[in-house]
Amino acid sequence: MTKKDLIDKVHATLQEGDLSITKAEINRIVDKLFDKIKAEVSDKGKYSQPRFGTFETRDRKAREGRNPQDPTKKIKIPASKTVGFRVAARLKQVLNGE
Repeated sequence: MTKKDLIDKVHATLQEGDLSITKAEINRIVDKLFDKIKAEVSDKGKYSQPRFGTFETRDRKAREGRNPQDPTKKIKIPASKTVGFRVAARLKQVLNGE
C-alpha cells in the first residue's frame, strides 16, 4: 500500500461515517503522524503502538564487507543505527486468523 492508497482508504472510510475531511487534510494528518513517530524513535529510541508493534533503533557494529563493483576488494563498513520493527502478538494473531 502506498501513501496515496492509505489516504484514499481513510477518506472513503470517513465518508461512509458521514465525516467531511478532504484528502489534503488527511495527507497533512498522515505526514504529522509519521513525523511524530520519527521524532519519538529518534529521541527515545522506541515507539510502541499496542496491538500493532514497536519501532526501535538498533545499533549496527562496524564490519568488513565486499565492494559491490569489485568483489575481490574488501571495504570497511562503519557502525551505524537502523530502525527495526517488532510485530505485536495481537497483530500476529490477526494475520494468522486467530
